[in-house]
Amino acid sequence: MNAAEKPTFAKKPGREGGGVRFRDRLQVKLSLLLVVAFTLVLAAFSLYDYHAVKSVRLAELRLLADTVTERLSHILLSPMWNVDAKEISRIIDTELKNGNIFAVMVLDEDGSSILAGRRRDGGALHETDSLWEKEGMIGRTRRIEMDGRPLGSLNVFVHTQGMDQDLFKTVAANVMRTFTLEVVLVALIFFFVKSVILDPIDLMRRVARRISQRRDYGLRFPTDRRDELGSLAGVFNEMLDIIGQNEQALKLHGERLEDLVNRRTLELAGAKQAAEKASQAKSEFLANMSHEIRTPMNAVIGMADLTLKTPLSPRQRQYLSVIRASSRSLLRVINDILDFSRIEAGKMSMERIGFRLSDVLDEVLDLYRGAVADKDIELFLELDPGTPDDLLGDPLRLRQVLVNLVSNAFKFTERGEVAMRASLVRDMGDRAEIVLAVRDTGPGIPQDKIDGVFEAFTQADGSVTRKHGGAGLGLAIARDIARLMGGDVRVRSELGRGSEFLVTVVLEKDPAVPAAAQAPFERFAGLRVVVAAGNQGLGASLVNTLTRFGFVAQQAADGRELMSRLSAPGPACHAAIVDGALLCGMSAGMADGLSGLFAMPLPVIVLTPTGRARQALLDAYPGARRFLEKPVGLSGLRNALDAALGLAPPDGGQPTTDVPGEGPEPAFPGLRVLLAEDNATNRLVAGEILKDAGIVASMAENGRQALDMAARETFDLIFMDVSMPDMDGYAAARGIRALPRGGATPIVAMTAHVTEDDRRRCLEAGMDDYLAKPLDRKRLFAVIGKWAGQGRDRESGAPSVIPPAADREATDAPEGGGTAGPAAGDASGGGGAAGPASNDVLLRAIPGLDVDEGLYRLGGKADIYCSILAGFAASGREYLEQMRRDMAGGRAAQARETAHKLAGAAGNVSAVEVRDVAWAMEESLDSGRLEEAGVLLESLSRAMDTVAGGIEAMVASQAVEASVDR
Repeated sequence: MNAAEKPTFAKKPGREGGGVRFRDRLQVKLSLLLVVAFTLVLAAFSLYDYHAVKSVRLAELRLLADTVTERLSHILLSPMWNVDAKEISRIIDTELKNGNIFAVMVLDEDGSSILAGRRRDGGALHETDSLWEKEGMIGRTRRIEMDGRPLGSLNVFVHTQGMDQDLFKTVAANVMRTFTLEVVLVALIFFFVKSVILDPIDLMRRVARRISQRRDYGLRFPTDRRDELGSLAGVFNEMLDIIGQNEQALKLHGERLEDLVNRRTLELAGAKQAAEKASQAKSEFLANMSHEIRTPMNAVIGMADLTLKTPLSPRQRQYLSVIRASSRSLLRVINDILDFSRIEAGKMSMERIGFRLSDVLDEVLDLYRGAVADKDIELFLELDPGTPDDLLGDPLRLRQVLVNLVSNAFKFTERGEVAMRASLVRDMGDRAEIVLAVRDTGPGIPQDKIDGVFEAFTQADGSVTRKHGGAGLGLAIARDIARLMGGDVRVRSELGRGSEFLVTVVLEKDPAVPAAAQAPFERFAGLRVVVAAGNQGLGASLVNTLTRFGFVAQQAADGRELMSRLSAPGPACHAAIVDGALLCGMSAGMADGLSGLFAMPLPVIVLTPTGRARQALLDAYPGARRFLEKPVGLSGLRNALDAALGLAPPDGGQPTTDVPGEGPEPAFPGLRVLLAEDNATNRLVAGEILKDAGIVASMAENGRQALDMAARETFDLIFMDVSMPDMDGYAAARGIRALPRGGATPIVAMTAHVTEDDRRRCLEAGMDDYLAKPLDRKRLFAVIGKWAGQGRDRESGAPSVIPPAADREATDAPEGGGTAGPAAGDASGGGGAAGPASNDVLLRAIPGLDVDEGLYRLGGKADIYCSILAGFAASGREYLEQMRRDMAGGRAAQARETAHKLAGAAGNVSAVEVRDVAWAMEESLDSGRLEEAGVLLESLSRAMDTVAGGIEAMVASQAVEASVDR
């Protein structure tokens, strides 16, 4: 322990520099004690002496009074017999010479007159009676007789005034003698105590103070005494020995502790730095993982969508539908992991924009139309009357919560129903507390598992034999988002009867929406509608929704009750809504009691499954003309009723059509688009999609090519990948913006990087919008429609940015969410599923190639597959030469990067052996196993030579066949 770390001792009050104040010294206190003690003794002795002397003097005065009285009674016999007043006076004067006698009086025999007498104070003799009561006066009386004859009486008075004076002098003398003795004794005692006790104690004090001030534990107390003080000094010395030893041990321990603290501090600093690096590595890993997965997923989903538009066999269409659904399921897991990472890092923020709650509910329903068609499940929603519709908040995150809950319900529900409900819990003026409930008829959750369903990576069924998949993140993310919205998620469940998840959120009411716009259903007020559904929950939800619209709605349990209500006397019904499940036997004449339904003079809307063609509906429900697909959304129901009743919407537009059917995809003939993408497969997929829409697409393999092409030509829209060699998308976008015409061309980022920082970086680089990979046709065409032909004025308006969650709009559908309707033909103009027979034979002759996988990836277009393989053979050999040079030059990192590129390219063309060996080599280089990587390089070279040789032989055969055809 250094000097700066030595403890300091606070000075006690009254101490100055360690000294003792005069009044606090033991000498002073002892002296005062002795003085007080002897003073008390002196006072007690003086008081005693005073009372003793006084008692003696009083006794003497009483004796004097008795003696004088006795003597005078004898001396006055003769004068009183002779009545000689003069003699009597002389005798009295003689007695008054004694100063203690105050008065003597002689009275006659009757006691009525005074014969003679005298008072020392000269007072009147006839006032003798008062002397008996006078304080300090001793009186005696005696009758004088001679031979039995009374001669008179004698009164003698002795006073104590003289006695008091003598008493004071006597006591004062005694006190002075005693005080003198006391002073002598106090001095003797003080000097004795000082020399024997106080001086040794003061010496010990001074030694102790030096030890305290100097921390010198080598000092010792003197031990030359054999009394208690000497023993105390010995004990103090022993204590000093122990303190000195402890001080030395404490100093050594402090030094060791200081060294340990320094080491621990360095370790903690290193651990903190490592944790920060790990966190950064985690974020980079998630971003890279998303990029690496989304890039091939772009090809998988894109090719599946393209192939589904070509003529396919039913089995092929089924396979492709499974591929597309599984790919979307995988994307949903990736998105959940990224969202969970954002929430865990505290980087997920909520937007505050105006939206309609009914629109959010409708969007969720739309995502599950395919899932409803694949399962025997009814999906419906209710928006309770009084629930505000125009709100401020984050609609995309709110939809994400509902999608996660509905996906969870569909996952565990095989039959029955899944119901969504929105209701107002509390109106807080400018805010509203709303509960969104998702109820299912699944197996339910055991009570001991309910608390764990909201934990990340946890499921109610966590066994290895569990039936349902998933990463266990959906409910955890839903709960965290709800809490960010000021609410929470709770669950009610009963085994065998299903579960209900209730989401509480607090949202602001939109003050920008006028009161008139908040009540847009006046046109429906008072109109009567009857609802009949096979599922009673669906019927009740429709009645609830119609009531919100202003209708007078009634529910019929079956067909007979429906017809009875429509035919009953009273107010006429204006429309009927009938579930197609009640009309399933109508084409065969088996519809129970509903044969005359469509002949009645009122519009009838039939609820039908999703994806049925109009002619099929007309055949299944003879006489029906108005159809509404299930699940029934709020806007769809409103539009269908507008069309059926001939009412115009409040905005003056026309009601939307109620006939189901697939609308044509958007077309943008003549639109010029530049696509900057370094991955050949992604360029091919995007090119095929753009070609389907009539778009003229120019391709750039990197940012520098894109910049050069943008400088030479004018494009209506630019799609820019951000991760490209030579020049990345950020630098290319900034370069394009610096061109004379670059400020007017919209640039859309197209990448698998989907973090918030990536979006911000894209916008900072000058891009206008953001499109996440894998590409989705619907989302891609929406972005093209948004920006096609638009110029930019940077001085007058800011770019419109798609919210972060919007890029998930088409990937949140559950497994099986897609429907495979009849194909519309090969929009790309490519070949059939298998391609020319000669190409198929040539492809299957190439060793190390999974032809079936490659054709599935490319939608069965063998000619495109052949052309891609030719490019792969050349680029693969270049990759090998580059790796050999890097390995020879000791550039392991560059070799690993090249191996990664070769593995990705081989995977895209299904060169499985080359892909697997390249992956193994990449892992070896990444782990620093250079010798193993050298061995794998030779294996990779042999595998690449085998595949490339087969591809080159195929190309040569095609060239020969082409020359023969000519």
